[in-house]
Amino acid sequence: MKNKKRLSWIAFAVISISLIVIFVNGTGLFRKNSNSANSPTQPESLSIHRFQPIQGTSIFIATVEQKRDWSSNFGASRWFSFEYGYTVRNLVFLDGNTLLSHYLFDTNSNYIVDTSQFPSPTSYPDTQPIEVKWLVYKIAQQDTNSDGAVNSGDSFSIALSDAKGHNYIELIKSVNAVYGMDLLESNLLLLVYNTNGVYLASKIDLEQQIIVETKKMALIPSK
Repeated sequence: MKNKKRLSWIAFAVISISLIVIFVNGTGLFRKNSNSANSPTQPESLSIHRFQPIQGTSIFIATVEQKRDWSSNFGASRWFSFEYGYTVRNLVFLDGNTLLSHYLFDTNSNYIVDTSQFPSPTSYPDTQPIEVKWLVYKIAQQDTNSDGAVNSGDSFSIALSDAKGHNYIELIKSVNAVYGMDLLESNLLLLVYNTNGVYLASKIDLEQQIIVETKKMALIPSK
């Protein structure tokens, strides 16, 4: 009889200890903090994508993108409207000669809609590679149309930097759409865009990072 009671107590103790171990492991109560100063990590929601060379330079560029939560889109109206929201939050520049790197922004609070290189790199094998000198960005910063996501329905800024990602400047704010962006001369960019319902054409000096001239476009005929 005593042996049966002893076995019952032993079995109870073993089960209790097992449950405690499972609880501690599951909750991570005594797990080492992976974000401690001795173990620096990148934000879990962000990741660096593949590096691409900037033609004619020693610089390589890669996007820093946030993981998209697809589960929140199922059943939502914008799942069918193809407005999922932007995911590129930063750019990282790497010098292939020095192996030094830096980010375009000090924080990941911006949304990079698009990045264009000027002069535009060539893809023809028999031509001399073009040295890219400037980068032109479309940068969205907030949900301007209050639809719950920063996407193509929101306004953005036009910004510039050199090919190394230095000398960043936001030049034009509250842009709704861009209809054309091409070099007129070696350093003079033509930009056709809409801001607050007004169609404009501007000449931008990429070297000096200034707007040289802006004019309103002719109105769309009413008939």
